[in-house]
Amino acid sequence: ALEHFVGKNIETINESAFSECARLKTVELGETNISENAFFRCGNLITVTGSIKAVGAGAFSECVNLKSINLSQVPVISVRAFEKCKLLDGLQLAKGCSVEEKAFSECVLLSNINLENIKKIGELFYSSKEKGTGLGTALSKEIVKLHNGEITYKSELGKYTEVTVKLPKGNLKNFT
Repeated sequence: ALEHFVGKNIETINESAFSECARLKTVELGETNISENAFFRCGNLITVTGSIKAVGAGAFSECVNLKSINLSQVPVISVRAFEKCKLLDGLQLAKGCSVEEKAFSECVLLSNINLENIKKIGELFYSSKEKGTGLGTALSKEIVKLHNGEITYKSELGKYTEVTVKLPKGNLKNFT
C-alpha cells in the first residue's frame, strides 16, 4: 500500500522496480536515473520531484494521472518513456533535450490549461486564447458530427499537433 516514496540518495531506480504499483501517488528523488519500465502502469502516480538524470524506455508509460515531473537535466527522453500519459501538465525539459520517436505517443500534453478547462475544449464560445472566439473547434466538431464523421487530435511534444478528420465515404449529407 505504498503511496509516497522518498529516495533522495538512490542513484538508480531499477527496471520495473515500481511497475504496476497502483497506490503510488508521489515520488521524491535526488539525482537519479530511472531505468526501463521503472514506473510502468503506476496509474495513480501524480508527481515526481528531484533531479532526474536519465529516463529509460517505457519508464512512465501508462502513468495516466502523471501531472508533474522535472526533466530539466535529462539529455534524452527514450522511446515510449511517457506513452499514454493523458494528463501530463507540468513538464520541464532540458534545453537541447533530444526526444526519441514515440517518447510521448498517445499523450494528451497539456500546458497552461487547468483541468477544469479541459472538459470545455470544443464547447461553443470557450477559448483558452486571449483573443479567441471559441467558435473554431466547436463548429468543426459539429460539422464533422453532422456528416457522421469523427475528429481526433494527436500531439508530440515540440514536434507537431495533428488533427485528423474522418468522414464516411460517399453518401454525405447535403445541407443546402
